Amino acid sequence: MRPTKLLRSLRVDWCARRTQRAGEHDFYWESVLKLPAEELAQWRQELQQRTAVLSATPLAVRSDKQAVLTAVSCNGRMLQHACPALCDDEDVVMAAVKNDGYALRYASARLRGQRRVVAKAVSVDGFALGYVSDELRNDIEIVEQAIAEDSWGVGYVSTEIRGRREFALKTIERYPNSLGRFPLYWSDHEILLLAAKGGASIAYAAPALRNDPAFVAAVIAKWPQGSYYDLIRQWPELAQRDDLFQQAVAETPLALVYGSPTQRRNQSIVESVGVRSDYCVAFLPRWQLNDCQVWHRLLENGEEGGYAFKSSGAAVRADKTLVLKA
Repeated sequence: MRPTKLLRSLRVDWCARRTQRAGEHDFYWESVLKLPAEELAQWRQELQQRTAVLSATPLAVRSDKQAVLTAVSCNGRMLQHACPALCDDEDVVMAAVKNDGYALRYASARLRGQRRVVAKAVSVDGFALGYVSDELRNDIEIVEQAIAEDSWGVGYVSTEIRGRREFALKTIERYPNSLGRFPLYWSDHEILLLAAKGGASIAYAAPALRNDPAFVAAVIAKWPQGSYYDLIRQWPELAQRDDLFQQAVAETPLALVYGSPTQRRNQSIVESVGVRSDYCVAFLPRWQLNDCQVWHRLLENGEEGGYAFKSSGAAVRADKTLVLKA
C-alpha cells in the first residue's frame, strides 16, 4: 500500500473512532473525507479479485455500493462491515443473502420484514428464519421454505405455528428428530409413534405413556431395524429386555454400558460381542477376562483385539497362542 493511501486510510479510521466516541454517527466524516476515484476503483478491483476483504478497507469503500456489492456477492457475511445505509439497500442485501442466507442477520430491520428478501434468505439457509420479523415468522409459506431442505429452521418457527397439529405431523414425518421442538404433542400417541418410526428420540414421551405396556410394544414394533442401540440409549429401562439388549449389543459393543451385571455374564452375549473394540471388554466380569477359553472365543469372533488385550489377566497374557492371535 502506498504511503499516501495508508495515511489517508488511517486518517479516516481515526476520525471515525473519534466520532464514535463522541456519540455521533459512525460515517459522518465520510462526507468530508472522500477517496479519489482512482483509489476507489483500485479497491473495487481488489475486492473483485478477492485480494482484499471488506472489513480491512477504509470506511469510504464500505460506503460505496459497487464495492460492497462485489464483496457480498463473494461472501454474504461481509454485509456486517458495510455502512448502515447499504445494509438497508435492497440490492445489496439481496446479493448478500443469495450468497449466504445467514447474512440476513446484518440487514436492516426494514428489510428483515420484506417478504422478497426474507423468502430468498430462508430458502438458502433455514437458520435465517431466526432473524426475520415476527410478522413473517408467523407466515406459513416462509416457514415451509425455511424447513424445506433441513430441520435447522424448526427451532425458530413461532409458537403459534408449532401449535398446529397438522404442521407438527408434517414436520415430524419429514424430520423425526424435531420432536423435541413440539412439547405440546409429547403425549400424542400418533405423533410419538411417527417419530419412533423414523428412529427419533422418544425420551420426550410423557411418563404415563412410557409406563404403558401397549405404547412400549407399539414403539418397539415401529422402531427401525438395526438401530436398537439408539433405542436403549434413549430408553435405558428397555435394556432389561434380553432380546432388545442382545440385538443392541450385536450392533455395537457400546450397548454393554446399559446392561445389568446378569446380562453381562450371559455367555451367549459375551461370545456374540467378540473383541470389536477396547470398549467391549471394559464392562465384562473380571473372571471372564482371566479365562483363556473366553478370550479364545472373543478373539475368534472379534475384528481387532490387540488394544483390548490390555484388559486381560496375567494368565491370559502368558498364553502364547492368545498373544499371537491378539
